[in-house]
Amino acid sequence: MQLHMQIANKARRLLSFLHENASLRDIEEQKDILALMSQVHKVFPQWMIVTCRGFHTGYFYVSDNCTQIIGYDPQYIADEMRTEEYFSQIHEADKEDLLLCFQHLQDFLLNEQPADMYKIRFVLHYRFRHANGQYIYLQDQKMSFILNKKPVHYSMVRDFTGELVFTGVKMEIQREENGSLLKVAEYSPLKASKLSRRETELVLLMRQGFTTKEIGSSLSISPNTVRNMRQKMFEKYKVNNAIELLNAV
Repeated sequence: MQLHMQIANKARRLLSFLHENASLRDIEEQKDILALMSQVHKVFPQWMIVTCRGFHTGYFYVSDNCTQIIGYDPQYIADEMRTEEYFSQIHEADKEDLLLCFQHLQDFLLNEQPADMYKIRFVLHYRFRHANGQYIYLQDQKMSFILNKKPVHYSMVRDFTGELVFTGVKMEIQREENGSLLKVAEYSPLKASKLSRRETELVLLMRQGFTTKEIGSSLSISPNTVRNMRQKMFEKYKVNNAIELLNAV
C-alpha cells in the first residue's frame, strides 16, 4: 500500500477513535458550523481553514485563500481533492515520518481521558507540493470542538516557506487549559527513531497487522527474510516477541 494511502487510513482511524459518528445532518447545525468557520477565517486570515470531509459528509468548508496557500482553488478542493490525494502531495521523504507522527499521536491518545480528547490540538510540520510543482513548508494544526453534543473537526494550514527553516517532520501536541494552549509533548521521528529505514518499514507494516507473507510481499523480500529481520530486532532491543518490540520502538 502506498504511504499516502496509509497516512489517510491512519488519520481516519484516529478520528474514529474519538467518536462513533461525526456527521451533522441537521441543516441548522450545518449552517452554524459554516458560519463559525467563516468567522475563524476572519480572525486568522493568513491560515487556510478546512473542515474534515472524511467524517462531516453533510457539509464541507474551505476558506477562499486556499489558492494563495497551496495553489488549488476552493471548487477543486471541494469537488475533487479527497484525503488520499491531499496526502499524495506531501514530499516523498516526509510521508514515512508523518505516518510515524500519527502512530505516536494514537499512542498518546490511548492514555488520555475521554472527556479530555477535545482539548487536544496537534500541530504537524511537513512539506507539501504546491499546485505549481514547488514544495512549500506547511504547518497544519488539527483540532476539534463540540457543538450540540456533536464533534466538529477542522484544520488550520499556513505556508511558512521563507519565514522558517524546515528541519524535518515533527508534531507538537497541545492541550487547552483554562483558556490557554499548553504544549504537552513534541515528537520528531528524525530525532526519536532508533530504527534503520528497513527496520522502520518492517515496524510500520507490523503495526498495521500484516502477516509475515504480506510484509515480505510489500518489501519484495521472502517471508524467511522477514522472520530473520524480526529476530535480529528482538535481539537488538532485548525483547521476546512482536508485541514487546512494538512497545519498545
